[in-house]
Amino acid sequence: MSKYTDIITATTTTLVKASDYVVSSSTNKIGSNKVNISKVSITNYSSTNAATVSVFLHGLTVARTVNQANGTVTKIIFDQENYISSSNRIEVGDSVYDSDTTLHGTISALNPDADNTKEITISASTAITNDETFNIGKLDYYIAGRVNIPAGVTLVLDDPFSINLMNHELRITNTGTSPKLTVRID
Repeated sequence: MSKYTDIITATTTTLVKASDYVVSSSTNKIGSNKVNISKVSITNYSSTNAATVSVFLHGLTVARTVNQANGTVTKIIFDQENYISSSNRIEVGDSVYDSDTTLHGTISALNPDADNTKEITISASTAITNDETFNIGKLDYYIAGRVNIPAGVTLVLDDPFSINLMNHELRITNTGTSPKLTVRID
């Protein structure tokens, strides 16, 4: 079944997200966290204006608060568990940012000493402050970056892909004067 989204302003629009689907949870074991996309069609219905679009998988993030003395470290202990739920968890390979989006490194181990399920090791030594909040999550992956779609033209991205809805959302960023886009997801 196709899903259609109309876009009439220059903005970033989420096309596919977990709340649009029945995802697996402790109360729903038959749901799926994965969605398969066979094709994305973006039609520019404007009669005069081109649109510039980027289509990407936006990495979802979770927040964790530091719970240790100030210092420069590779091991960080948080107030919260590494795994809270399927939608609120951190994993090896996730990127660690502070609130101003400064990248501190990637997670190389969870519970590295096997004695604290709130502890991680990151790839680089970084200065931390107790009670500082970090955003931890997946990177964005671009499917099509900055493509110009002339007026009256349809861009078809027909390489199939899958999205883990617990890790990413499918988004489109469009710019241009008075865009008139319709996005079809198959």
